[in-house]
Amino acid sequence: MFSLKRVLNKTPTMGKMWAIRRFSREVSLFGTVATAADVPAREIMNHLDQTREFIRISEAKFAEYNANAMEEYDQMIQNQINAIVARNGIDEWELAEDNGFLRKTFTFATPETAHYFMNEVSKVCSKSDHHPEWKLVSDRAIEVHLTSHFAGNKVSINDYELAEAMNKIEKTSQSYNHYSYFTTSKIIEYIIGFVLVGFAIRGIKPRYPEVQVEGRDIHSLEYTENFTNAKVDQQLDKYSLEEIKGKILQ
Repeated sequence: MFSLKRVLNKTPTMGKMWAIRRFSREVSLFGTVATAADVPAREIMNHLDQTREFIRISEAKFAEYNANAMEEYDQMIQNQINAIVARNGIDEWELAEDNGFLRKTFTFATPETAHYFMNEVSKVCSKSDHHPEWKLVSDRAIEVHLTSHFAGNKVSINDYELAEAMNKIEKTSQSYNHYSYFTTSKIIEYIIGFVLVGFAIRGIKPRYPEVQVEGRDIHSLEYTENFTNAKVDQQLDKYSLEEIKGKILQ
């Protein structure tokens, strides 16, 4: 017997909706059955409409949230930039009118100091993963350009932070002594040298050691000199200077 149940059982899942609609059109005698079978289709359509509306509302809320978040982020970055400028972090740096770059020329007393400055800046750049565009104007001068390609070749917070760090390194570099004898490695060498000399001195024996020979003590040269001086003092106390001269002249 032809029935709706048999049609649904033999129809794939994705085709059940199509079968219900076709059955309701072709078997008009079963009006009540067709009307009841068409109810799930309307419910599904309503559910899809509700889902679309939910997605539309969610996307609108997300867009509003993202816009507010970006505005707050930009304000936070601007506050950080203002703080760097307020504490003279980019002192003597030139800012382009279109905010395209920061520029400054660093001049040092010696080529060694300039080389030291570039090495220290390179350490900071490696940690922050943000690097300057610089060139040697002379063996003692370095021209630096700072800009951010990811920001459309405009100055970003990374450039302000790097500019401030370079100013600090410049101050420490001015007092750098390339020929210092009191570096950490030198101090370690001196300490090791002093320790070795101390052990060497302790290991040296006297030139005239005290020894026992036939029951008599043979003392060092210092002891002998002291003994002789004591004997001379005894003779001076016993005889007058004139008597001693007379004994010498005899």
